[in-house]
Amino acid sequence: MAGTKLVSASGSACTAGAVLQYTSLYTRISQAAAATRYVLTAKHCASMRESVRLGSGVDGYVSWQSPDTDLELITVPPGSSRSESCGPTGSGPIRCSIVVQYYPRATGRVVLPSSTNGRDITPAVTRYAEPPGGEIRFCRSGAASGADCTLVTTTTPSPVSFRIPGAASATPRSGLISVGGDSGAPITSASDGFTDVTIYGILHGGGRYSEGYKDTFVRMSRFFEETSGYSLAPAR
Repeated sequence: MAGTKLVSASGSACTAGAVLQYTSLYTRISQAAAATRYVLTAKHCASMRESVRLGSGVDGYVSWQSPDTDLELITVPPGSSRSESCGPTGSGPIRCSIVVQYYPRATGRVVLPSSTNGRDITPAVTRYAEPPGGEIRFCRSGAASGADCTLVTTTTPSPVSFRIPGAASATPRSGLISVGGDSGAPITSASDGFTDVTIYGILHGGGRYSEGYKDTFVRMSRFFEETSGYSLAPAR
């Protein structure tokens, strides 16, 4: 789930940014492949092929890194269950066989505060878009610092954003900064319900500049420009 903790084998802590699925001819004929999920986070969180543990205790591994910007994918293998299925055969006797079912171990949801009481909810992430302009507020959901839904797009990008292809900048009106362990966090719209959240990007990091604190994130559209076959995973 986006907004939850990731810990690499080397001990680096980050945040799950988006949960994706992959569609191909193979996923149409293989239940295990169809149930595999991919967690998008910041590339500086873990090395290629390194094992990463999700907050739920599930282990995955880094399977892809952007050649140009601060993005990487963690493959999360599916879980499985076994059951016995019995039935008559053409010759009469009942025969039993073991049936293996596969299921995803990461879901397309994000941890955000409720707009009514501020408590954490987990709405589905249903689409991606470019970050809004003006004074429209949106959210950063870090595993270390929590969720902050006071971000607005900056008119002057952070200096670091010029070194990161596909990057954008935002200022938290709350003044609350992202901290170590928030890298990779999803940048999303606020939730007005449980099925209507848009993801804008993946957090690179934050810093203080002469004009104030700014978060730098890589636009979600950049990931889809660099890859093919991926889409946002369903909420179940």
